[in-house]
Amino acid sequence: MLPVWSFFAFKNASAVVSQSKDGEILSSLLKKWKYKLYRGSSSKGGSEILNQICTEFNNDYLLITPDGPRGPAKQFKAGAAVICQRKQIPLVLCSVKIHSKKQFNKSWDSFQFPLPFSKIEITFSDKINIPREATREDITQLINVFEEKM
Repeated sequence: MLPVWSFFAFKNASAVVSQSKDGEILSSLLKKWKYKLYRGSSSKGGSEILNQICTEFNNDYLLITPDGPRGPAKQFKAGAAVICQRKQIPLVLCSVKIHSKKQFNKSWDSFQFPLPFSKIEITFSDKINIPREATREDITQLINVFEEKM
């Protein structure tokens, strides 16, 4: 995640960060990088954060880790899709490939830490627009497509 966060540093970006201890560490870094932060997740304060973002968000970018702070890993939660639908902003998926890394297999998401001088590839999907009239079932189908792409 860190390479993506740094890519958007100082670019009028907002981010959703969990209220966990790990989230607190990330928040202090993102504040230094001038992110506007929304603190919460699908498991803690999700609906409040969703409503707050839909009311307040006006930056150029909103970064959300779609599988949340607890996972399961690579299982896309609905929040990002719902925000994009309500705000009528495009969703862009992002993937990161780290060529030389330390992987922590005991963490829920098999956290990866880039080793010094490692090559890191960040890939973005095309913009995905979610129609305002999309139903819950439509969004669920889109989420399945997003998971395949991730």
